[in-house]
Amino acid sequence: MKRIWPGVLLLFIMIGIYGCNKIKTDTSFDRTSKENLKLDISISKEKKNMIPNPAKTKGKVEIRLHEELDRSWDEISTEEKNNYYADLSFAGFQKEVLVSSFVVGNMTNTKSDKSKMRYLDKKGREEEIKGNCLGLFVMDVKNTKAKEEDREGTNYFVVVDYAKKTYYKTKTEFFFHGMDQWTALKAMDVTGDGKTELVAQRCYNKSIELGVFRCKEKTHQLVDLFSTLDDIDKYEDYPDRALFSGYPIDDYKVVLEFKDINYSKTISLLDVGFKKKDLESDHDPNAEDDDMDWLDWQFISLWKNGKILKNKVKEDIVFLYTLDYVDFLSKKGKKPQIDLIRGIFLGHRSEWLGNMHQIYEYDSQKDRLVMKDARFSDVKKAEKEMKSWIITDDMFIDTENL
Repeated sequence: MKRIWPGVLLLFIMIGIYGCNKIKTDTSFDRTSKENLKLDISISKEKKNMIPNPAKTKGKVEIRLHEELDRSWDEISTEEKNNYYADLSFAGFQKEVLVSSFVVGNMTNTKSDKSKMRYLDKKGREEEIKGNCLGLFVMDVKNTKAKEEDREGTNYFVVVDYAKKTYYKTKTEFFFHGMDQWTALKAMDVTGDGKTELVAQRCYNKSIELGVFRCKEKTHQLVDLFSTLDDIDKYEDYPDRALFSGYPIDDYKVVLEFKDINYSKTISLLDVGFKKKDLESDHDPNAEDDDMDWLDWQFISLWKNGKILKNKVKEDIVFLYTLDYVDFLSKKGKKPQIDLIRGIFLGHRSEWLGNMHQIYEYDSQKDRLVMKDARFSDVKKAEKEMKSWIITDDMFIDTENL
């Protein structure tokens, strides 16, 4: 278990025939299995992936997966690298794809027979799991022999549905980086309908990347309910961060806003640990930027006698930074929620004001996770909260209650 500090974290993938998220699928696959379906999954360090075509399975389905890598991709042998590839031609891939992460869940049914996960190691561990779908993060690699820094390819999330004998996939901006911290997958009910969504999370460049995907059974699509990476073009920023605005005002105060949900909070920098002398500028407030002494251009020296120096206020001077933590919230009788926690800063990432919590919830009409609420934690409260931030090796908190 690891403890996380602000800015430490960060958190991956369908070649569509007619465009992104569109799959040409054999509709004969779309039939509900009435068999006594059981997935028998063996996890090995030595054997190659084997993922059967769901359209050709019946009853017990034997699946073989290579254990997820615990070190850098370039540190392993060519033979071991080959074991991470799998034939997914049934899902439209013309050659073997690299499978780096996997999870089992009930993506299309609310209930399933108990399946089995066996670890082919010295301990011979075995555990029962619930699920009839196999979620995968894969890379369609152009050159399998290329080194990590030269490797190119297209990334996808794929759900193989052994109950309904079909598959769902979508191209994604999540990517295979080859480091020991790969994209982690979980099966969680994020919408509250009893079915599990495919939730992806990874850390890159000190920030978490998060993606939530749902199987759209009628169209055989894997649709994006929320994705920090896949939604960037739409928002020209991370989708949650794009909703935020903030600006300093007189009396050493800062306004924090999420206009989409009518959230506005004014905080005093004197109340969050700053001293007046650090916020004051000794320079002439009417001076041009070019005339300012560099030593006077402190990130937070924005006031003169308590009045804001407008010529020193730059665009986005109050900003949200890295996504430091993702908390999955569940209360009996209420919809599941996701709390995205980013640090909030003034002028520079060294000037921390506290943490901003953005609460997301599924909206069935929009078929999206949408922001429902926000909450600010000042430095003192944020530091206390962060002491409880316990994260597992796969970057997910304990979600047994979901």
